[in-house]
Amino acid sequence: MSDTRIYSGFWTDHTRGSVAGTALTVSNQPGLYVIAFLALWVRLVGSHFWTILCFVFHQLRASPHPQDALHHQHQFLLRNSQSNIGTLWDLTKVAWYWKSSTRSFMRSFPLLALALFHAFLFTAAAFFSSQVASTSNLVLLERDAACGYLMFPNQLDTLDETKQATEWYIANKANAQWALSYVEQCYGSNASTSNSMCNTLVHRTLNLSSSTVDCPFPNATMCRDKAFQVDSGHLNSAEHLGINSLPRDSLDYRVVKTCAPIHHEGFYFYNSSGDAVSNDTDTQYYLNFGRYYSRQNNATFSFRRSELLYPSRAYRALDSVGSSFRPIDGLNRTDGDVTLVLLFNFAGYAEPVEDPWFLADDKTEYVSGATRYTSPSTISVMGCVEQHEFCLRPGNCSGLVGLEELGNYQIDTDRSKAQLSVARHMFNAIQYSTLTYTLAAVGTDLLKASSGMAGEQRTDHIGLPKDQWKQEILYWGQHSVTNLQRALQSYVKGPAPADSPYLAKPDEDLLKDFDPCAAQVIRDPNHYSINVFGLYFTLGLGLFVIVLNCSLPAIVSKLQSWSRTTSYRHQQYELDNAFQVQRLAYENLGLGRWTSLEKLVPVTQKGEKFGQPVRASNAPYHLRSFSQTPLISPYLGQRGLSYPPSQYSKVSQEEDPFQSPNYRPTHVP
Repeated sequence: MSDTRIYSGFWTDHTRGSVAGTALTVSNQPGLYVIAFLALWVRLVGSHFWTILCFVFHQLRASPHPQDALHHQHQFLLRNSQSNIGTLWDLTKVAWYWKSSTRSFMRSFPLLALALFHAFLFTAAAFFSSQVASTSNLVLLERDAACGYLMFPNQLDTLDETKQATEWYIANKANAQWALSYVEQCYGSNASTSNSMCNTLVHRTLNLSSSTVDCPFPNATMCRDKAFQVDSGHLNSAEHLGINSLPRDSLDYRVVKTCAPIHHEGFYFYNSSGDAVSNDTDTQYYLNFGRYYSRQNNATFSFRRSELLYPSRAYRALDSVGSSFRPIDGLNRTDGDVTLVLLFNFAGYAEPVEDPWFLADDKTEYVSGATRYTSPSTISVMGCVEQHEFCLRPGNCSGLVGLEELGNYQIDTDRSKAQLSVARHMFNAIQYSTLTYTLAAVGTDLLKASSGMAGEQRTDHIGLPKDQWKQEILYWGQHSVTNLQRALQSYVKGPAPADSPYLAKPDEDLLKDFDPCAAQVIRDPNHYSINVFGLYFTLGLGLFVIVLNCSLPAIVSKLQSWSRTTSYRHQQYELDNAFQVQRLAYENLGLGRWTSLEKLVPVTQKGEKFGQPVRASNAPYHLRSFSQTPLISPYLGQRGLSYPPSQYSKVSQEEDPFQSPNYRPTHVP
């Protein structure tokens, strides 16, 4: 298989639509930059949104009627707030210093809650900003010149056909072994979420259902026990298998495996032949469950005793026959493929095994004191029925059928050329995920029970549960769907060199409507796919918030200028500006000759300097000074402030000469 190459650039994930599914695939480093930028961008937008909230609340709380100092301090904080956390702390201090009066905490609570909620909201938004833009490691495989399948030859009569079969076997074995490792590491209770291998398929795992059912064969007495069924459910070619076609061209696939240990008594016979050289007698064993088309005799399985002596592992062989033989009537199914799995069990168990397929209850005591339990029969047989189903659209399904009937359905059914291309692509991969092909590739590695072997020749076993055979069938089901996904990837990446004479390329006529070589989605931890729509939406919405924050006061001021009843809101907003409050304080002390009073930032006359205001050692903390400097500057008159100054101070006119009707503000020369 050639090296995996990831397509970098823009592409469309059709499972999410033509707009929301537009993605940009980049390598890890640019992807991390985008994620970091999005987090900073959301924080920036959050600060502008907080300023908008403060403006809205300031305007809603503005009143033409006299209010106490706590109210004005709240308004000052809202007007000059720069961050939610800073305002939260300032509000807490205000509430604390006013704690002895005016129900300060109750009155401050709404603003405290607002600041706290905003802080949590945008902290979470910054953290999940990559999700807002749907940054993921779903990527598209780049089209490879070696795209295609290696086909198994129809005959093995020539050297070229043997080479083709060998090349096919190597590629198929590599896929099957990869799928075994994946199931072992990524399925079940021992699955690791941090394992990089588990982040290569579109879906980490596919949920298979399992149940105990009746014997699947016409002659129910053939089964030793109830059967066990594993059902994949409907797997969508795009959503579950990563074939990136348009929704109307996708299809659903379902595979069902139903297995049960079967009786082999009465179908098991042998004959002996002497060896003229060694005088030893060898035994030829036969199992007759149906005729194998490629053999001259009627035996389904045949093997010699000498072939099974001195096994290198406990389960010497795990052989099978599939649709290449015609089962006996008691096993034959016309709506599925019958596969018989033969187990040679030489294991010695530390405890008796009651499992019907791994049965081991013959007790042997050794001189060393060890006790082992072995199988009373050399062989055990599992009968399985594999059924497949295609659904081109809801209500248009093939029903559960065998592999050959499935191939006829995808050819004969009314469908688009693009959908036919998807169906053919899937059908080629399905063939190599069947139990027969898998056993041919990996043999006894397909047994979970093998993991419990020990000893020099791996013939010792700690023991097995009563339902081990059911665990094996579930394992086969998990391996089948994983091997299917791997085969689809291998098709694009190329199972052989591009110049291999045995490589079957896709049909050129169908490529015009759908090219499976440029449509396989996988996961790759070394790349990021950024959702372009989500990215643009995040940037656009953030830019709108920033522009709105910068222009909202001016827009509202313009609207308020048209209404005399609400103009006080804007005047209070400008008066609460920290620069204007500072100017008023300095003017009150006679410090500075201020100009540009109607601007956001007032300034003094050019070159003017003055010191900081100081107080006498025993003077109280206040800035009012009975000097010739006005308390309320001409700025208020210029801005049209028509209500009396008493609304800004509760000091009576008798106490404060600056409140006198005869007072005329002047500047200190």
